[in-house]
Amino acid sequence: MEFIIISGLSGAGKSKVASFLEDIGFYVVDNMPAPLMPKFAELCMAGPGRYDRVALVPDIRGGQTFDGLFDALHELHRMGCAYKILFVEASVETIIKRYKETRRMHPLSSTSRSLDEAVRQERTVLAPVRSTSLTPRPSPPPSCGGRCCGCSGMGGVPRP
Repeated sequence: MEFIIISGLSGAGKSKVASFLEDIGFYVVDNMPAPLMPKFAELCMAGPGRYDRVALVPDIRGGQTFDGLFDALHELHRMGCAYKILFVEASVETIIKRYKETRRMHPLSSTSRSLDEAVRQERTVLAPVRSTSLTPRPSPPPSCGGRCCGCSGMGGVPRP
């Protein structure tokens, strides 16, 4: 089974990547709440068929924290669900331009935070996901650090 998690900066093109993967035969779920990812993976792993090639785009909107994504990645690892993370990013200037063109609010922007600050904060918060992207799992997710499985937290290498 191929299981890809498309992550990255809001406005960087995750939905476009998802459309491309759908065009080449992946079953794609866009804006999936992160807490549902492990259950969905469990259903996909239950049997061969339509869900052998899956791509998920987690939803981090609605005031949710990124902890939900990290928790979901941790649970996927614990379940033994091998996955890859594809991290999509663009320059701050490009993302700001896209948000201004669509007149939509960035998920982290608010009346007290500018769009520029929101994009930069999101880049910082997602740095642990970016650093592990395009790495086949089951090495530990960013939040694991070896706590769940006895690994070193460095790409699944066992602790000495």
